[in-house]
Amino acid sequence: MGSKRRRAGFTLIEILVVIAIIGVLASIIIVSLTAATKKANNAKVKAQVEQARNAAQIYYSTNFHYGKEDSDNNSCDDGPPGPNADSMFDDTVSNMDFLVDEDNYPSNTSITCRSNADNNSDADEYAVSATLVGGDGGAPASADNWCIDSTGFSGAIALPVDDTTCN
Repeated sequence: MGSKRRRAGFTLIEILVVIAIIGVLASIIIVSLTAATKKANNAKVKAQVEQARNAAQIYYSTNFHYGKEDSDNNSCDDGPPGPNADSMFDDTVSNMDFLVDEDNYPSNTSITCRSNADNNSDADEYAVSATLVGGDGGAPASADNWCIDSTGFSGAIALPVDDTTCN
């Protein structure tokens, strides 16, 4: 009669199969987390740019313009921040200075600010845009920026704003 051999553990093949399955599952989870992180970063960018609209309205209701004449109309950070800043984008009372500071956004986010202040008149229009993460990050394929402006527009645009309106 043949002797029965008792198994004392797992075979090498069984262990390798389990390790391969764990590796495949881990890679699926990592890909999912990357996509979720991109979507979360885009949501943060959109929320902060929307808050900039509220800050602009607070600034306007106090100052009756979106920036004094002679203020730099194409910079998010053109002077010292404070409650009496020349540019709306440097105002600390409305919190606009914080909301257009790239350091307060996810990495690789660029902020673009525009107003129509010039040498003769205060600004009565503005626009702010911020880059979104493309691909599976929740940004439409044809739109890499989120934009708000003084006309009430809020939405995705293809290029950073170069005027005081988003569209």
